[in-house]
Parts: sequence; C-alpha cells; structure tokens
Amino acid sequence: MKLLRLLAGTAMALLLAPGAQAEYPEKPIKIVVAYPPGGVVDILARTLSGPLQKALKESVIVENRAGAGGVVGHGIVAKAAPDGYTLLLAAAGPLISTKMYKDVPYDPVKDYSAIAMVGETNIVLVASDAFKGARNLRDLVAYARANPGKVNLSINSVGSMHHLMSELFMLRAGIKLNRVPYKGAGQVIPDLLAGVVDVHMESVPLIAAHIKSGRLHPLAAAYGKRLEELPGTPTFAELGFADINASPWYAFIAPAGLPQNIVARLNKEINALLADPEIKDQFAKRGANIVRASAEETTRFIHAEIARVGRIVDETGAGME
Repeated sequence: MKLLRLLAGTAMALLLAPGAQAEYPEKPIKIVVAYPPGGVVDILARTLSGPLQKALKESVIVENRAGAGGVVGHGIVAKAAPDGYTLLLAAAGPLISTKMYKDVPYDPVKDYSAIAMVGETNIVLVASDAFKGARNLRDLVAYARANPGKVNLSINSVGSMHHLMSELFMLRAGIKLNRVPYKGAGQVIPDLLAGVVDVHMESVPLIAAHIKSGRLHPLAAAYGKRLEELPGTPTFAELGFADINASPWYAFIAPAGLPQNIVARLNKEINALLADPEIKDQFAKRGANIVRASAEETTRFIHAEIARVGRIVDETGAGME
C-alpha cells in the first residue's frame, strides 16, 4: 500500500512539475486574421472557428489585426509564443511579397511553422460598366495603347497576388495603367461600381454578384482552365498570357518552433473539417475551393510560392518602400 501511494505521488509530481507537457489544448486558441472583418480571409476563419472549437473542445476566437496589407498581423504572429494558442489564417500576399518591401518584421520562411492548407480562390480581371473602353481583354489592351494614362487600375492591397498579376499583365501586354492603391477590396468595389476606377483584379467571391448583375464585366480569368461559375470568360492563357495564372491561397500557420505533436493534431483536425460536406458547401457558396494537405506539403508549397513570386517581383520591378 505504501508503494502504491508512493507511485501515485510520484506520478502526480511529474504531472505538476515545471515543463511537464499538458494535453493540448488547455486554454482558448486565437486565430489572427490580418485583415478587417468581411473579407475572404475573415469569412473563412469564422467558417472554421466554430467547428474547430467543437473538435478541440476548447474556445477558438477570431481576432482581426489589420494593417499594412496584412503585414501587421503576420508580424504579430511571428513574435508570438510557439505554443499552439496563437494561429494565423495566412493569405498568400503578406508571405509571398516580402521581397517588395525594404522592412518587413518577419521572415516568411524562418519565422513560421506551416500547419495546413485551407483553400484558394480564383482571380478575374473585370471592367466597370461605367468604363466603355473595353468589354474584352483585347479591346482593353488596344484602348490602353491608344490612350496612355487614361485607364485607372485599382489595387486592392499592395503586394497581394492580385497586385502582382496586374503588374505581370501590364508587362506582358506592353501597357501602362494608372495604379490606384487601396487598403482592401471593401474600399475598391464601391469605387469600381461607381466608375471611379476602370479595371480591377479581384477574387471571384467578392465580385460574383456584381458580375451577375451586369455592373462588372469579366475580361479574363487568371486560372489554368475556365471557371465553372464563369464559363464564358476566357483565361489569360487562352488570350496569349500563359504565365498570368495564380490563385490567392489561404493556410494555417503559427510561430516557428511549434511542437510537432501540436502541428500534427491541428493538421488532423483541420483536414477533417475540410472533408465535411457542410464545410465544403459553405466554402463553395463563398467561391472558395478547399485544399487539403499535410503540414510537410503545406511547407513545400508556401516556400515554392515565395520563390516563384520573388522572380515575378524581380521581373516586373514591383518593389515598394
């Protein structure tokens, strides 16, 4: 009996000892969204937070930390403790476009642990109905060449995939459009509809209703094949611009050094949620395609994207201060 009491006491002491690893999670988890409420990243984070909370049996809170096109939120997470309680639903832009800036408060490769892919959306170049210079891509190119300096191109966020594909399109087409930078699609779209700006690259979920209503006209899709939701819209590749092919992607990441057991647990739970028909339906309604991947596959993909976009930045000269 004394031996049993001794063993029980020793086990309890080990559980309570400093550094003893408790079962994860044991307190609320925060998902940082580096953009204002209402955008694609915010919507996807909130779509997943409730089911993830149920799966992990712990509170999961979405926190918006917007600023500098997503750089602020990404910087906050890079400096957080690698304990699994601060996650980031990352968008492509702030990770892949760091080469555009002189000072970014994080290294996109060294400062994060990749957890899981989540999804992607598709980009379409659209023209405002108020802009009469083009209803297809060839007409836009011809009009821009004949009227230099007269076409306004909105940029939803400097350094975003949309921005980089816009720069690449101008380079390949040999045209110069007036870049009008904004701090998010929520600010762009009212001006686009009002004709303040003429053309814009945007993710389909945010403009699908306006395309359907006829207030925006799709000119070309930046995807490898025609989109199911826009079967009449040709791809850039069909029109002679083969390398304008990119989809904004979203992935869960965390501060570098996240223990592998936590990475594995989160990857397992996230991928299980993404296989749920109800989640698939919610993503589809928002125009997002689900992407499931292991943590290792996610890491390789992100690193490859950083390298690819770095080459685009070098070629287009799209660097910013």
